[in-house]
Amino acid sequence: MLTKEIKSLQHPLIKHAVKLRENHQYRIEQNLVVVAGKKLVFDLAKKEEILQLFISEDFSYFDQIKPKEVYFVTPEIMKKITNLQNPEPIAAVVPLPQTQKFIKKEHILLLDHISDPGNLGTIIRSAYALKWDGIILTKETVDPFNDKAIRSAMGATFNIPLKIMEDTEIKDFIEKHKMAVYIADIDGENFESQKYKTPMLLALGSESFGPSTFMKNLGVKITIPMHEMADSLNVATSSAILLYFLRK
Repeated sequence: MLTKEIKSLQHPLIKHAVKLRENHQYRIEQNLVVVAGKKLVFDLAKKEEILQLFISEDFSYFDQIKPKEVYFVTPEIMKKITNLQNPEPIAAVVPLPQTQKFIKKEHILLLDHISDPGNLGTIIRSAYALKWDGIILTKETVDPFNDKAIRSAMGATFNIPLKIMEDTEIKDFIEKHKMAVYIADIDGENFESQKYKTPMLLALGSESFGPSTFMKNLGVKITIPMHEMADSLNVATSSAILLYFLRK
């Protein structure tokens, strides 16, 4: 496959890739996203079209990826594309995945006002690994296709159904599917003492402020009991405990 070479940080394709990484609205308008790292690019190539492949070292396995275009770039350009100091020598531009339907609705996760992309990606990764059926995100939650969120999710963002919903849509969804709702809240009851029902929805709120007023009125508040001298757990850590326990 013919590989073109790019040496300038000011090349239009490099500016395009950087803007896709940095700008949420531009990603939506272009319906594209930048991904980095060999494993993620290879996994996506099995089901997504690789539009542009950027490499900073010689590779001999293009036949496994079959990109439309290949560009050999300098290590400095790869750092610019990925925003990493020591990136793997491979990145790609791929289409944003289409919104997937929730095929099953027994275990649904709701994320409201999650602001840290690293936390969001870790939660998405845990939900996928623990076989939850889908994730609802409020519009106030950080973009799951933020580059830090994608890295933290380790590819799970492209494998678990994600839907962005308004508050009214969330209420309608809960009512339509007769879901039992459990809200993670420091003022809730011990999560191990509850009797759980399915279909269920687990709601996680802001790292700084906990569940919103909207969330608190959705259902039963539960908490993870901790040593009185300990600080509250990070939302990503709390989510892993609850996702595992409730999925059982």
